Amino acid sequence: MKRNLFLIVVIIFFVVSLAGCSQSKPGEVEKQNENSEDKESKKISQDALIAIECGKTEVKDNQGIEYGTIIAEDGRCWLDRNLGASSRAEAIDDIESYGWLFQWGRNADGHQFPNSELETKLSSSSTPGHSRFIGYKLDPYNGNTTWQYDVDNTLWQGVDGVNNPCPKRFRLPTIAEWSTFIAAAKIEDNKSAFHSTLKLPTSGYRKINEVLAQGIWGLYWSSDPTPGKDYAAESVTFTPLAMDYSLEYSFEGQARALGIAVRCIKD
Repeated sequence: MKRNLFLIVVIIFFVVSLAGCSQSKPGEVEKQNENSEDKESKKISQDALIAIECGKTEVKDNQGIEYGTIIAEDGRCWLDRNLGASSRAEAIDDIESYGWLFQWGRNADGHQFPNSELETKLSSSSTPGHSRFIGYKLDPYNGNTTWQYDVDNTLWQGVDGVNNPCPKRFRLPTIAEWSTFIAAAKIEDNKSAFHSTLKLPTSGYRKINEVLAQGIWGLYWSSDPTPGKDYAAESVTFTPLAMDYSLEYSFEGQARALGIAVRCIKD
């Protein structure tokens, strides 16, 4: 009888112990909540670091490529190299620093590689769905200067632009922001553009199936469409000094079908 009673007590104790293990103790629940809050706090802190520690923080684009950040002469935070570049420029004609050449408004779908295949048919969509560089001929008089049938001016507008190719929280600069930077950095030509904090190389441009002016011209897209010209978008061009008295940088609308470098600025 005593033995049976002892067995019953042991079984009850075992069942109660199992039930207790299956439930979280109040202290454990609080600890789990604290861990969750701590993770969220760290995430917020990470966002804050990206916001305030320009020059120390690295960011990734949607291709997984890492970029450094740098505070330029205008006081703004920029990427330290061109989009797609494997390294920051060490010379004005540093090939590794040229980066990709984008058609204005397209995302990083593979067309931006200098050796991407050519597509002769215009796209009916803002996302062509292939990695080919679109262009048959560039003829401003007949309007054959874009890669779309129906032009869309919003593709690169801000960090939320449909095809914004820049890392999170970054975007293409407006032409006004380029102008502010150039004035602050006292840029006069391609050499002074390279000697600025942004180390802007002469990455040239792509026209149809040919890459031109590398090592001589530095062309960079802005996010702005050219007013009154559906086929064009605003860019900045750095060229060599001419005759020692001409300031050789210019702002001008370029055909959207051209492949031009991109340098991103933090929003």
